Amino acid sequence: MKNRQEEYSPTELEEAGIHFLFPEKKVTKDEKKKIGKSMSVFYNPRMTINRDLTLCIVETYAKQRNEKISYCDSMAATGIRSLRLLKNFAFIEKVFINDINPIAVETIKKNLDLNEIPSDQYTLSSEDTKLLLTHFHERTNSYLDIIDIDPFGSPSEFIPPAMYSIAVGTIGGLLCVTATDTPVLFGIKKEACIRKYLTAPIRTEFKKEMGTRILIYYIAKIAHLFELYIEPVLSVSANHFVRVFVLIKKGILGVNSNLQKFGYYLYCKTCQFRSAASFDYETNTMIDRICPNCGNKLISSGLVWMGNLHSDHYFSMLENQLEDPAVKKFPSFNRIKKFVELAKDENKMPPYFYSIPKIADSMNYIYPSPLKIMEKLREGGFIASRTHFEPQSIKTDAPIEILKGVLQEFQY
Repeated sequence: MKNRQEEYSPTELEEAGIHFLFPEKKVTKDEKKKIGKSMSVFYNPRMTINRDLTLCIVETYAKQRNEKISYCDSMAATGIRSLRLLKNFAFIEKVFINDINPIAVETIKKNLDLNEIPSDQYTLSSEDTKLLLTHFHERTNSYLDIIDIDPFGSPSEFIPPAMYSIAVGTIGGLLCVTATDTPVLFGIKKEACIRKYLTAPIRTEFKKEMGTRILIYYIAKIAHLFELYIEPVLSVSANHFVRVFVLIKKGILGVNSNLQKFGYYLYCKTCQFRSAASFDYETNTMIDRICPNCGNKLISSGLVWMGNLHSDHYFSMLENQLEDPAVKKFPSFNRIKKFVELAKDENKMPPYFYSIPKIADSMNYIYPSPLKIMEKLREGGFIASRTHFEPQSIKTDAPIEILKGVLQEFQY
């Protein structure tokens, strides 16, 4: 067996003022460095928006609790997320840092020592995340206020164990979940989505929003098995990942309320008509699947989450945090600011969007800025807003034919 020192060389990196070691795998000239499961310890600098948003949401959650809280970094890799929390926030009582990879655990320990983190502020372990979360309560006689699940690929297998160990007190526990299996969530791998998320996607241009809502739906459905329910705090799709933050609370009334937020998409491949409908629990049926525009057959998704993507309260707090000098120093501050600008009105809009470039291309039209199209729609009495899912897309309650008519006006 090769010595680990012969295979990996530590590289010192920096993120948001925190210095940490990353055991970079040595490769030959013919090999390429790839981000993936084959990496010894995962670190992706393009995911800083994921970590920056996490710190913002965790801080807001802690303010609601008004007490010291526990945090579980269940797949910590280099430990950079935990390091940033421990170095910058006094409201953290203890961080449980875990990674199944022993090389990662060695690296995390070095990084904790490098940043002079007192040993009583953390517990470091090397365990399968499913086992850790399933048995956490029986081992410690306590629950975790925040659980962070950030795997490479699908998080689906880790959601059920989390329900055994998350706190569900007055304001609930905070579950932070990342999915990077976007081809599955976005409808490219339909069978895999059915298998992993228990519902069927469809291929549409609003796939990023659909995938985000599928992930939230799955978390809610698993929570319901434990008589728990969810309240989304913040949802984001960026780069090649989906990240959702949801509160987990207890109560059958809440479960029943969640069920009323389940629905499905209907989409016409011919004319691009789309709509969203609630599932009729009384008759156990879906509405007619004939396109009201062109008469062709509509395709239908499985059940997805049709409720809010964000908590208005948390979103307002996030806006306020953008004025914090410390937050302004975050690596992805500008991206977070742009996200806030684009996502601010998403809760008020239909659960889908229109891709202006795609519609224009299908008609061989040129297209103006989304802002000009939105202005025209509002003049016609419709609501319209931007969306963070795609910058050149808009959300509106205007039918597709109205939107095409507006585009036509700009051809003269």
